[in-house]
Amino acid sequence: MGYGPRAIAHAFRALSGPGSVDEALDALRAPRPESHPTALSFEVTETPGGLSATNRVTITSVERAESGIHVSYHIVPPLSLGSHRPQGEAKDDLGNDYHSLGGHFGLTGDRGSTDTTRGASTGARGRLTMPIPPPAATTLRIRIRWDASPVIQMPWDVPLSSIWERPAHEVRVSLPD
Repeated sequence: MGYGPRAIAHAFRALSGPGSVDEALDALRAPRPESHPTALSFEVTETPGGLSATNRVTITSVERAESGIHVSYHIVPPLSLGSHRPQGEAKDDLGNDYHSLGGHFGLTGDRGSTDTTRGASTGARGRLTMPIPPPAATTLRIRIRWDASPVIQMPWDVPLSSIWERPAHEVRVSLPD
């Protein structure tokens, strides 16, 4: 359909309230201000994150946008999409914790096209998104780990160790004043 998530949210708000279908369609068509992400300074401080020695992970950018803080990465060669999923958590210098960071993951070729037959020249790109910390926060520690198989934990199971206690990729981000 080509509509962004914000336009869809505005249309849904119109439909779930007293608005009409015409008002919802107007909300979809209304011009929205463009979001211009701001690049943030970051440093990768730890790199073992649950991948094999043959996979190279590069954190390519950390940006602040209206929708949150985005951490983008690239993995060469790509992982099996069905067997690896990124897990992310973060802590700011005010003591706030951020769990279950959401994101996307996909295969790409050299020039951004999907290609699963080219071996090492193909990679996987992904991005995790987290909420924006409070304005008083100055630093953010983000840990990312790729687990080979997602584990469903039952209440009677022994708790899994925290991502803060296991090897992971850690990125320290400086937040602007």
